[in-house]
Amino acid sequence: MLNIVLSLFAALTFANIPWNSPPDVVVKMLKDGGFTDVKRQKPDYTFHGTFLNHKAVGTATMVDKKLVRVVVLLGITDDVPRTGYEEIRAALIEKYGEPENTVVKFKEPFHENDGWESEAIRTGGALFATQWRDQEGRSVTCHITTDLAVAITYE
Repeated sequence: MLNIVLSLFAALTFANIPWNSPPDVVVKMLKDGGFTDVKRQKPDYTFHGTFLNHKAVGTATMVDKKLVRVVVLLGITDDVPRTGYEEIRAALIEKYGEPENTVVKFKEPFHENDGWESEAIRTGGALFATQWRDQEGRSVTCHITTDLAVAITYE
């Protein structure tokens, strides 16, 4: 059982790129993973591609020439961003197991299933987020942005 848990925690990476990898490894692994337009935007690297069956744009953040964070924005073509979020969340649950934390929260005057979810998200009146965390503090967080995209943050 311990080996299963350890392998799950080791899997909290984007595109299997090891944490603290130097820039040349990050760039090579992104390209090998099918990502394009990998460009240096000091000190970070940006990239495009497809991730979890959605168009994606991302940023790999480097500190002291080591990978410390990856943020991927997935375009959602559905008029209901929650549907895309739930699809992506399900794919991440399949990959990483049950999340540590899931939040679905609305602020007045918005309520769940009131027909105004997109407007609530856009204006900061709703939060949809899920997080996985390992024993070393690494995490993966998935949430709907105010631009109605789904962001996945690995850090």
